[in-house]
Amino acid sequence: MPMIVHLRLRALNDHHLGPAHGEQTHAAFLALLARTDPALATSLHDAPGGRPFTAGMIGGWGRDGRRALRTGQAVSWRVSVLRDDVALAVCGALASLPADEEGHIRIGAGRFAVESSSTRAADGGRTESFDILLAEGARHAGCPTVDLEFVTPLAFSLGEQEWGGKRIELWPLPHLVFGSLARRWTAYAPPACALLPDLQEWVERTVLTTRHDVRTVAITGAKGPQLGCIGTVSYRAMGKPAAPHDPHRAQWQALAAFASYSAVGYRTAMGWGQVYRVPPVASPSPDRAGAARGRTTTPAPESEGVLS
Repeated sequence: MPMIVHLRLRALNDHHLGPAHGEQTHAAFLALLARTDPALATSLHDAPGGRPFTAGMIGGWGRDGRRALRTGQAVSWRVSVLRDDVALAVCGALASLPADEEGHIRIGAGRFAVESSSTRAADGGRTESFDILLAEGARHAGCPTVDLEFVTPLAFSLGEQEWGGKRIELWPLPHLVFGSLARRWTAYAPPACALLPDLQEWVERTVLTTRHDVRTVAITGAKGPQLGCIGTVSYRAMGKPAAPHDPHRAQWQALAAFASYSAVGYRTAMGWGQVYRVPPVASPSPDRAGAARGRTTTPAPESEGVLS
């Protein structure tokens, strides 16, 4: 069951977090799990391929990802998980932390006390099942648009190429974004919540980018300089729905709702590719469309900055 945990941390020392501190939050997350389930922490560290969690960057992504923190300063840390056993281990590890500073979390050179943690929506956290995400997608099947804000660096690894290097794509093309989400959905959702087998093909022939405000960022991590992009992108499903409740559009909207839990692209376990989905505005029903003509429409809500 996808889960987002929002933690409020208090710095216990003065320090600087570098622009690639997602690597350090990744290590901190595994160290947290190891307090109560060392075997699970080791298996998540050693497992090949994608990971069923995203340990976000502290306070989101600033101008260049760097953060100068002072003793006593409070910051937010957002962790999302996609597997039930990992979610249970996270809750257990947080519950077992000592109340005093002995229960601190170390991120790089920084030490943090956990002031609060919650899965409640009011505190920035939440839990949803895959069938609820599908139901949410069905409710918004009439909406032809998806607006996503990529709040930490995003990139896609397209594998080794004949010319001898790995191809990294920075642009959030529809088939890359929703293909990434579909693969992670398929990896962790129960069989009863399987996606349509031709959903990726539908995205490639139907979904276009309509607006974007994206810029490239370069950060230096353990493997040297790495490029990603951050910003907002609007996608639109073109043409008329195949049915009043088009199943392809419904599952496309479900993937958009899933994005906040999943993250997109590669290096998601290091905090890359975190997404905020602007809530959709459903299209008016046919019998209300005429009444809606000529009136000023209400704009979609703006991003709430869930990572800061």
